[in-house]
Amino acid sequence: MSKRAYGIVLVLVVVILAAGALYWKLRVAEQWGKRGGEATWSVVYLSSGEIYVGKLTSGKRPQFDQGYLVMKVANEKDPKSSDIRLQPLSETVWAPTTLYLNPDHVLFSGPLDPKSTAAQRLQEKGVL
Repeated sequence: MSKRAYGIVLVLVVVILAAGALYWKLRVAEQWGKRGGEATWSVVYLSSGEIYVGKLTSGKRPQFDQGYLVMKVANEKDPKSSDIRLQPLSETVWAPTTLYLNPDHVLFSGPLDPKSTAAQRLQEKGVL
């Protein structure tokens, strides 16, 4: 094979690798918040059954800042029904400033709907 053919093959390999890396980065960024590592309000459901709401940031390890644990509590007015409570992570016993997530234990995640009950509670607290 000539030097020109080697050059063409090398360029094709570099282009394919660059396209693959870009595709992978964009897919990971979509799954873990906004592209470029910007934090976006999201909800994450873990394999432990815990649900977290907070500012999710993408990166090597997805992380929550300003996180809240979603807790199901009995409704004071109607004991047969339940309500949700958002417990700030900063007020928990272990009080982390940042919560790093293990992607292997995330069952699903997504952006927080502004019309959701959790978003309404955060607006009431002046967080959103």
